Amino acid sequence: MNQSKTLIQAIGTVTSIVGSIPSLSDKKQFALDLSGNVLQATGKALEADAETSDTLGVYRNEMGTSPLSLDY
Repeated sequence: MNQSKTLIQAIGTVTSIVGSIPSLSDKKQFALDLSGNVLQATGKALEADAETSDTLGVYRNEMGTSPLSLDY
């Protein structure tokens, strides 16, 4: 499943790059660049959604603090 997220991001990157070709009309450049950015964002969102729910807890434990700590 991770490969599909990376593939979506890669397709988005290539689409955005193709959208920067100067010989294309402004309308086509805009459409390709926008589509590429949407694909990249979608891939990143899917990747973030797949993160474990306790990621913050892991970092908190490494730092040795409690989420409700009121120490100043």
